[in-house]
Amino acid sequence: MEKKERAKMEEKKKTHLDIDHNTLVGKIYNMFADLRKNGCYWHPSSSEWELNLYAPEKVVPVTVEIVRTFTEKEWKNEKSKGGEKYYGYYKCYDIRDKPHPERVVMIWPSRGQFDMCFPAGAMYSQKRGHGIIVVLKITEREVLKCQE
Repeated sequence: MEKKERAKMEEKKKTHLDIDHNTLVGKIYNMFADLRKNGCYWHPSSSEWELNLYAPEKVVPVTVEIVRTFTEKEWKNEKSKGGEKYYGYYKCYDIRDKPHPERVVMIWPSRGQFDMCFPAGAMYSQKRGHGIIVVLKITEREVLKCQE
């Protein structure tokens, strides 16, 4: 590959740093989660089958909506009590910045649990362009079944 071609490819390469955070607010994903006795949703996943392998309580269909994103200053001041809101990590590029199906991963009901998923903290990963920290609202959804 010639230098000019390589330079053009590098120019087109995008990361999460190129995404306007305002466009994420309001995105909705249909998933499944483990509903605990205390009313908290655990381990939201797009795969019901996978969730049934390790969900000890009741697997329910849920809607996961992105409510907001964070700047570095907002993240430093963010406080949370478990179960009030959920934190997740929006990704649409893989670790090598190649396009990947968009999804929200590492969803946890408290900031402490969520932040532990990252060796240097979630904000460090966001600043490097690996993903975007989002606040999520999770609600149970009804699944219509066909009548026989």
